[in-house]
Amino acid sequence: MVKALLGSGEFRQLRGYLNNLVLFAMRTIDEPTKAIKTGARHSYARYFLLPIKIRKIFRTDTHNFENIKCGAVEYKDRLFVVFCMNKKMIGATEEGKTNTQG
Repeated sequence: MVKALLGSGEFRQLRGYLNNLVLFAMRTIDEPTKAIKTGARHSYARYFLLPIKIRKIFRTDTHNFENIKCGAVEYKDRLFVVFCMNKKMIGATEEGKTNTQG
C-alpha cells in the first residue's frame, strides 16, 4: 500500500474519481517527440507524432487507433497530455463477442 498527498488542484482534476488511479513520475516522460501543425494562421490543428522508440516498444498494429481517448492534467508549469487506446481483441467482433470463424 502506498499513501499519497494531493494538492487541491490535483484532487479537483480527478473529478471525484478515486478508484483505479494511475500514477506516473514526471521523469518517466522523457522521450522527445515532434508536433506538426496544419491549417490557416491562428486556426490550425496540431498533431503529436509517436517517437520511433515508443513505436518499437509498443507495436501499433496491436492497438485500436480508431478509438483513442485523451485527457490532460495541468501541474504547476506543465501540461501532461495522456492518450489511451485499447489493445485490439483478436477474434472478437464489434459487439464484443468472440468470433469463432477463422
